[in-house]
Amino acid sequence: MTILKSISLTVILILVFLFAQIGFALLFDIISTSEDFRSHYGITIIFSTLISYFTVLHFFCKPKLTFIIRHENIKINFRIILFLCLTALGLKLLTRPFLDSSEIFDYYLNAEFNPNYYIFTGIDSNLIYTHFGALLIAPILEELLFRRYIFKRLLKNYSLITAMVVSSSLFALPHLPAYENLIPAFIFGLVTCIIYYKTNKIIYSIIFHFSYNFLALLLDIYGKTIYQKMYGLEFNFTYWSIFITGVLITYLGLQKINEAKTL
Repeated sequence: MTILKSISLTVILILVFLFAQIGFALLFDIISTSEDFRSHYGITIIFSTLISYFTVLHFFCKPKLTFIIRHENIKINFRIILFLCLTALGLKLLTRPFLDSSEIFDYYLNAEFNPNYYIFTGIDSNLIYTHFGALLIAPILEELLFRRYIFKRLLKNYSLITAMVVSSSLFALPHLPAYENLIPAFIFGLVTCIIYYKTNKIIYSIIFHFSYNFLALLLDIYGKTIYQKMYGLEFNFTYWSIFITGVLITYLGLQKINEAKTL
C-alpha cells in the first residue's frame, strides 16, 4: 500500500461518515422534536460509524473484512492482557496534559483557567449509545482498518517508523473537530501500532483499545473527585510528575508485553 492510497481510504471513511450523519440528522429532524435530538445523537454516531467502516473495509480493502477476521489467530496470552491494561493506564496519564492544553496555556498566560472535565449527572440514552460505540464498535473496526489493514500494508513498502507515523496520523484525523484530541489520538495510534507489531495479533490491539476507552468511561462516571484534585494542583510539579509517571508506566507496559510474548 502507498501513503496516497492510505490517505484516500481515510478521506473516503470521513466523507461516508459525514454523509451518513447528515442523512440521519435529516431523518430524525423529520420524525422527532428538537427536544429528542440529544437522545438520538448517540444513535447517529453508532450507525454512521458502522456504515463508514463497513463501506471502506468491504468495498475498498482487499482482502475484505470477513477474510481478515477469519484468518486471525485469536489465541490469547493473559499475561499480555495484564500488561495491556497497565499500558492503557500509563497512556491515560501520559496524554492528560495534551487534553488540558487550553487550560495550561490559560493558566501560564493569565494565571487562571476553567477546568475541563465531564460532570456525570446520571445514565441516559446518549451516554449508553456513546460508550457502547467506544467500547465495542470503535476498538474492533478502528483496529481492523488502521492497524490490521493500513499499518500492516504500509510496512511492506515503508520503514516501521514511517508506517507508524502515517497510520497514526490518519487514525487521528477522524477525531476532528476535537482538536485537543488530535495529539492524544496520534500517540494512542503509535502505541497501538507498537503493540500490534510486537504481538502480530490484532486481538491484543483491540483489547488495548477497549481497556483505554473503558478507563475513559470510569473517569466520566467516577472521576469528578480525581479531576478536582488534579486541577487543584494548578499544573505544578506534582501535576507534571503524573505525566512523567504515565510515560514510565507506558514504557514499562510495552516492555513487559514484549517479554510476555516470548514466554
